[in-house]
Amino acid sequence: LIFFEARKFNKNISCLGYQHAPVTKINHAIKRSFNKLYDPDQIFLTNKVFMSEFTNSKKTLNIKKTVIGNFKYSKIILNKKNSLKPRCLILPEGFSSETNMLFNLGIDAARSANNIEFIFRSNPYLRLKTKKQVPKNFHFSNYDKLTSDLKYADFILYRGTGAIIEGLINGNIPLYYQIKNEMSIDPLLKYNPKMNIISDHTSLVKTIDSYCKKKKLHQKFEKSKIREK
Repeated sequence: LIFFEARKFNKNISCLGYQHAPVTKINHAIKRSFNKLYDPDQIFLTNKVFMSEFTNSKKTLNIKKTVIGNFKYSKIILNKKNSLKPRCLILPEGFSSETNMLFNLGIDAARSANNIEFIFRSNPYLRLKTKKQVPKNFHFSNYDKLTSDLKYADFILYRGTGAIIEGLINGNIPLYYQIKNEMSIDPLLKYNPKMNIISDHTSLVKTIDSYCKKKKLHQKFEKSKIREK
């Protein structure tokens, strides 16, 4: 609508779009074409991986696309953690279904592994209300800023949140919960090693224990895959 109104004001105006959030196979709206009056003249993209998602979309063939990088992370260097502690931050999206799903998964994992500490951080726009009794090694985040939780925890259990990129840059291990027979909504789908894909609370605990016992850090995620051209 903004592009349409802008062109009504000046038919020679250039309308530009910028993709700032992760793009997955199930993101349809950003890859749709409405018509020339509503479409941008050009779309700027954060990296080549997301460019491929648009290249494979026949509906945006007539729209020029250019990779310019992600300015939010342009001056950030990936941190490396020399040792790992069994602390897992649970980071759901701002949906009730996703919040409840990861909450229950975290509770089950905490009950089966008292050596692992689980920290649940609700989306600021969706506060979880529960009367369920939680294990001693499961608690809710008391920090206002996400960065504080990222510094404390070494692992992150997540699904579709774009905040995982900030955790990745901080040096946290990303553990994606994949539901059986569901198309992945992982923002790190192109980069995440298979051992970081979790199917249930048992595999979550085993993966965390494996990393900590072997002192094995996650496979290198190159900066270029996050922010560079």
